Amino acid sequence: RGSSLINALAEEQTPDMPMCTKLIIDNVMGHCAISQFTDQVQASTKQRTQLLKGKSKQGQKRALSPDIGNALNKSKMKKPAT
Repeated sequence: RGSSLINALAEEQTPDMPMCTKLIIDNVMGHCAISQFTDQVQASTKQRTQLLKGKSKQGQKRALSPDIGNALNKSKMKKPAT
């Protein structure tokens, strides 16, 4: 995503670099980080949606993972003995 170019620019910042140039570089670097984060969120949301719809076979396998079974067993064990 051209982030290596931006990083190279950031490393070359010098004290005599105009303030507006520094601000632009900082702004672009921040924007890249935000867009990467947004992409990650969208990807994980898409996976969750597929899980809920049961579209992907992988998702169905994941829904029946042993972790969930273990969590259910633990919640049963937490109940006080009568």
